[in-house]
Amino acid sequence: QSIERLQSNNYNQNKLLFNSVNQLHLFKQFKNHYLSATITSIQQNGKFQIPLPGLVYRYSKQYSGIQLLCQQDFHIKSKFANGNDLYWMNSGNPNLKPELSYQSENKCTLHFLINKFQLGIQLKSFIYYTKNLIYWIPQQNGLWAPTNLSTVLSYGINPSFQLFYKENIKFISSYQLNPVYNIDEQNKDLHLKNLIYSPVHKISNTIEYHYKMMSTSITHIYTSQRFYSSDNSNWLSPYQLWNASVSFTLKSIVLGIKCDNVLNTSYQEIANRAMPGILPSINFKFEFYE
Repeated sequence: QSIERLQSNNYNQNKLLFNSVNQLHLFKQFKNHYLSATITSIQQNGKFQIPLPGLVYRYSKQYSGIQLLCQQDFHIKSKFANGNDLYWMNSGNPNLKPELSYQSENKCTLHFLINKFQLGIQLKSFIYYTKNLIYWIPQQNGLWAPTNLSTVLSYGINPSFQLFYKENIKFISSYQLNPVYNIDEQNKDLHLKNLIYSPVHKISNTIEYHYKMMSTSITHIYTSQRFYSSDNSNWLSPYQLWNASVSFTLKSIVLGIKCDNVLNTSYQEIANRAMPGILPSINFKFEFYE
């Protein structure tokens, strides 16, 4: 349980939030199987949510050079609005309802060890059905404000791949398919429309090379088009970014040089707000060991 005092120049006045989370957790492990069940209740400023259940089943098995892990999750979760959602000056909405989300996730992971290579493959799928989703959207006056979307459906798959050669070379690749739909049947203009600024496709690829005290990496990121109007009549173009970094380690000192967007790609994450071009940075880290 916690009491949070909210004080900010962006709030009309100081506020208090009383948060309470109580959870009952039961679990059982037998051979290669694991099963857990949870009951969670949350409360905020006297508003109480009924206890919400969760269930996790996990199966793991190790063969000769192969490790398998499969997991299935079912949860019903709730989320109250935070201080910014409720009280942000000229934007906060004190009438927000808490979210209620029904979630199912499946995950299967395989690890192989073949000579000097380590290979990892993971496939994840999910579906979320959310009522009263708290979502910030732009208003006609140019400010953003939170509102409750009555019903939202999100589903997708997320395959990923990892390849290691000795301790020198690492390649990581992932793809995410994640459409997020407003399924408000009472509003035909928004029914089955994608939520704004939610890309359906994202791809990320990274290759790393380590040699003695030097490490270097190159990352490629692809983001598909994003709608920025609720009726999906306007959208931002897809974009690709390339980032690069190199670092040197000498005992407890790490010096790193990083450059984002090395190809100086012109892109926008939010409509009419340009993002930086070539963006170099230098970082220095000193680690203490007892």
